[in-house]
Amino acid sequence: MLTKLCAKCGRVMSLGSALCPTCQAKSESRHKQYDNNVRDKRIAKFYASPEWIRTRNLVLIKAGYQCESCRLQGKLTPATEVHHKIPVKVDWSKRLALDNLTALCHRCHMNIEARGR
Repeated sequence: MLTKLCAKCGRVMSLGSALCPTCQAKSESRHKQYDNNVRDKRIAKFYASPEWIRTRNLVLIKAGYQCESCRLQGKLTPATEVHHKIPVKVDWSKRLALDNLTALCHRCHMNIEARGR
């Protein structure tokens, strides 16, 4: 049997998952608790709506499925996410405005979110 170390705690575990069963259970519990107690229900419902899915797809198509931030740096990276320049929780009315949305790769999106926009 092939083994590796758990990415979280370092325990030896079987190959096939990033986390051992104990860490996986803790992670799932933490996410479930966040969803139930912290996440804004209206915003979560919006991101599952057909309007958002259509708008998101339109932004990705318009960008040619390329990250707009990477493109400005001369790199070609597939866009996998759509970012709200003005967050939905700040201005609900701009949630579907095309000029408020930009296609990004995961790395650029996380960098922008970490900087606080």
